[in-house]
Amino acid sequence: MKIYRLVAGLFIALGVHSLSHAQTPFDNVLLQYTAAWNYQSGYRTDGVQWDPMADYQVTFQLIPQNIRNYVVSANTLTQFNFYSTNFQGKLRAFAQRAQSQALAGKPLLDATTSFLDATFTRVKPQLAQMYPGYPDDVYKALVIQNLSHGIYVYGTSLYYETITGQVTGSSPILQNGQLTVAQELESLLELTTADCGELAELDRVLGHAWGLDMRYVGIAPDYWSSIAQERVQAGIHAIDALVYASPVNGAKQALLIDSLTNMAAAPGPLSAIFPGEMVGDGIIAATARASDRYMALASAGRIMPFFDYFMHPPVRSGYLKSSITDASLIKFMYSYYFEAYPNPAQSYLNYPAWQVNSASWSTQQPLY
Repeated sequence: MKIYRLVAGLFIALGVHSLSHAQTPFDNVLLQYTAAWNYQSGYRTDGVQWDPMADYQVTFQLIPQNIRNYVVSANTLTQFNFYSTNFQGKLRAFAQRAQSQALAGKPLLDATTSFLDATFTRVKPQLAQMYPGYPDDVYKALVIQNLSHGIYVYGTSLYYETITGQVTGSSPILQNGQLTVAQELESLLELTTADCGELAELDRVLGHAWGLDMRYVGIAPDYWSSIAQERVQAGIHAIDALVYASPVNGAKQALLIDSLTNMAAAPGPLSAIFPGEMVGDGIIAATARASDRYMALASAGRIMPFFDYFMHPPVRSGYLKSSITDASLIKFMYSYYFEAYPNPAQSYLNYPAWQVNSASWSTQQPLY
């Protein structure tokens, strides 16, 4: 593949003890990525090592410097304190309490919404200060995104493919109505190993349980990029889109959330992937040149980065030392994702480059 493999897109959750180093890693995040990529496996003692599954030139070198700077801009001590105080390990601790109490069905959903409500009440003022002017649904989606960040051990999982019938010979459990939101949430909270598909599904289910209109989104670019001046193939990545009402005129808009990278984007309406639901398209309208979309959205405050625990130098070094796929690289790929939006001439494995799961079994799943 020409780019970092995004099919398996989650992380291993390392403990806070990893951050007992001096504060200099907060100031040197970008320096981890400047050494030339090579094919040597293992861990280099200088702390700079590229994932053997990644293409250094396309994943990092050809991406403009201002984008690279913005990608790592949220990995500061202030943002780390906000994340570690309010979100890190909180959803896993809740899951363990729910399991110890054997919660299922409506009691599990009631406990979940109470937990989410309490978190929202505590952090909404800070979220509204960081990114002002949005309705509560947006801040709730950002709560879900931050809570889910780092909950799973990284690894390829077939949970989502199994419940949706994408695994040959498997029963399409979700389509056949065999999983309620409560049942699926129970199983997702019990998972310990997962990839981006499971993480996006966790966020969709948490959103549904909390009364949000959360949609599962797949991204699969395979196209000739103006940024890279070559063909870019980015595999398959899964995120979510919150559909919410504009506080100005009530029109439908979309917030893209990605718990894998702990980054959100609020481009406004996305009619290209929500035809009939939204008017206008914020990604397309951001700038006349598709290659400039990322920084145009960022400059307008439409890209919302939070602390990426897995981009933090001590944590990233631990991944590479353990020969675990370096999922911190995915955050750089959004420059290509937005450039390819919504559907270039080619896409990966014949998937649309951007697609929303609008099937009724996903959007109207019964609660319990």
